Amino acid sequence: MDFNKKLERLRGKILSMLCNIEDLPDGLLPHTVYVEENSEQSLRCGNSVFKSYYLNNIFSDGTCMFENPDTGVEEKRQLAEINIEWMVMVWKMYKYLIRKRKRLMKLLQLMELIAGAHIKGTYITDFTIHDTDFINRTKAETPFFWLVDESGTRIYLLNDKDEIQCFKDALIHYEKYSDQDFCLYRYDGQHLFPVFPKAAHEFIDNELKNYSD
Repeated sequence: MDFNKKLERLRGKILSMLCNIEDLPDGLLPHTVYVEENSEQSLRCGNSVFKSYYLNNIFSDGTCMFENPDTGVEEKRQLAEINIEWMVMVWKMYKYLIRKRKRLMKLLQLMELIAGAHIKGTYITDFTIHDTDFINRTKAETPFFWLVDESGTRIYLLNDKDEIQCFKDALIHYEKYSDQDFCLYRYDGQHLFPVFPKAAHEFIDNELKNYSD
């Protein structure tokens, strides 16, 4: 099989995989892509000209939405128009984000089991670092944020302004310097639920504002 046939086979395979994605992960789109276009200038010079677009959506029928970065105008085009190297880049980013989401989901599920076991008074965990004695002592009435990564768990109480500020500083430091995936749960004294870091920051800022008012 010659090079061009191999290239077209690869293009068809990636096109099929991209069009069959049922759940696009957060962070995949919009994605910068390049499309070969024949302008008057390129025809005169005999050279290919590649135009950049934002890939905003992918449809199962092989079409997609391009956004012109200069004008902000969207148009429906064929996904196959994307340069093969950039098509591969989109697929690699999808695979990376899926792997990351699976790792985070695994941490969330494990964290839920650990938190539930402690709040109910049963000690069951796979982690080697713990900070959970106070949950039993307070009969699970103290609100807190619970951070979990692959090395262990850390609990941040929310009793007063100093504790809330401590968690804010810790979260900022962790986001900036840690190279591990992590996830957060918030316990409001009755319910335990997962939160994204952005939501955690918003909650903390509101709580600190309430103390300042």
